Amino acid sequence: MTKPSRRHRRTPNELFLGVDGGGTKTLAVILSAEGEKLSEHTAGPSNPLRVGLKPAAETILESATRACDRIGRTTGGIISCVAGLAGVRREDLRLGMRRLIGEMLPGAEVSVVTDAEIALLAATGGEPGLVVIAGTGSIVFGKNRQGKTATAGGWGPIAGDEGGAVSIAREALRAVARASDGRGPATALSVLAAEYFRASSAEDLIVAIYSPQMNYARLAGFAARVTEAAKEGDAVAKGIIRGAGEDLGAAACAVIRRLRMARADIRIGTVGGVFNAGGLLRRPFLETVRKCAPKALLVDPVSTPAEAAASLALRGSYQSPSL
Repeated sequence: MTKPSRRHRRTPNELFLGVDGGGTKTLAVILSAEGEKLSEHTAGPSNPLRVGLKPAAETILESATRACDRIGRTTGGIISCVAGLAGVRREDLRLGMRRLIGEMLPGAEVSVVTDAEIALLAATGGEPGLVVIAGTGSIVFGKNRQGKTATAGGWGPIAGDEGGAVSIAREALRAVARASDGRGPATALSVLAAEYFRASSAEDLIVAIYSPQMNYARLAGFAARVTEAAKEGDAVAKGIIRGAGEDLGAAACAVIRRLRMARADIRIGTVGGVFNAGGLLRRPFLETVRKCAPKALLVDPVSTPAEAAASLALRGSYQSPSL
């Protein structure tokens, strides 16, 4: 197996793969030996807790293969891969995914880390700080100046993931149920939910949302409709988005306290479609964070998580810190 390192003499034909895999989609990025971005491709979900280890690895291979196809190459040219995946906080899952990906990319040195780790690198360029991921699920990952790391969230849709898209969608459906029963205020979410889930009315939603075809990716997609309703002024939707921002802020504060960063100028990057809600979510998020860390500052990411993973692959072998 080829193992890239500082002593490895690279050739122009070698390829370096970075993967950002979550509960909804997987993005693969290919870099050249000179660090030039050559190609990328997006495929389906690759969170092994959601889809299983082998299907997750197969999705990663599909994404890498399609990215290579675009530049007239094969995955045989990949000598190093770093995959940042949701759902791999447990070491056995990381090792299992590393083994499967390694079997599918036999010429590559493979490292598997959490999606939070590559997102932090993308957000701060490797400097101390936090990253908040709010996509299908949610997780906060931070690193202080001593190199210590801490995580909050990432417990999945049953036990946690507050502030993620699935959580927002579930809160919205609860609001629709309350409105339908007369237990809560009327909301534009009732019509939007019926349209999105293809129910004839809000009352018929129960059939649609409990159908065997329903999955977390489909459920998470409804969060975008909740954001639309909030931006158009629906009070119930605005409250749900605000609550999501506060939940994410509370998770960030938990990490800040564990890393003893409350007095520091903390750089916080944000990743994930939930943040498309803009100020409706970012304001309550930052208000919550600044209650525990007054100097906290939101920063724009320096790259995408997949590009950050590819840059790690280019540097050589990478080991995940203890989470």
